[in-house]
Amino acid sequence: MRAPRLFLLTDLELASVDEIVRRASALLAASAAPGDVMFGVRDHDAPAAVRLALARALIAASRQAGARVVVHDRVDLALAADADGVHLAERSIAITDARTLLGTRYVARSCHDEAGIAAARDADAITLGPLFPSPGKGTPLGAARFAELAATTHVPSIALGGIDSTNAREALAIAHGIAVIRAWLVGDPAALARAV
Repeated sequence: MRAPRLFLLTDLELASVDEIVRRASALLAASAAPGDVMFGVRDHDAPAAVRLALARALIAASRQAGARVVVHDRVDLALAADADGVHLAERSIAITDARTLLGTRYVARSCHDEAGIAAARDADAITLGPLFPSPGKGTPLGAARFAELAATTHVPSIALGGIDSTNAREALAIAHGIAVIRAWLVGDPAALARAV
């Protein structure tokens, strides 16, 4: 399964399930290529039932448009929701274990350095970051370091961290795709779709 150009991560502290679904629908309506969009149900601290409900709601809102939905770290919830795959943290289960359970579904991993990238060699894609300054995400890699790290892997690299509609094109110049949270849950999701 191909990696997304626009990877939209959920955050239930920024928006409710209903608001996330409303924003997802608005973004897909404004997107020139909804098939390049993937939603990631993140919310690690939310109860499993809430994450499952959110995944199912996003799937119902996006499948018709060709967008995909993955669940972060929870293969069981991805299977229960009939999601398109999982996005694993560096501390999560091995990619091979996820593939044993998920078959040909999408499996990606978060990475922050060379060791993380090496461990993700069997992934469909990686997220790599933070690219730009982002609250609580540590020292940003910057464009040059991101490009250097991305060149060490054969899978698509998705930039994460501090990306919004003002710098999305800059990020896409060095990355296969971009991952955002605040830019679509607090900002204008249609503007983000147009920038990509």
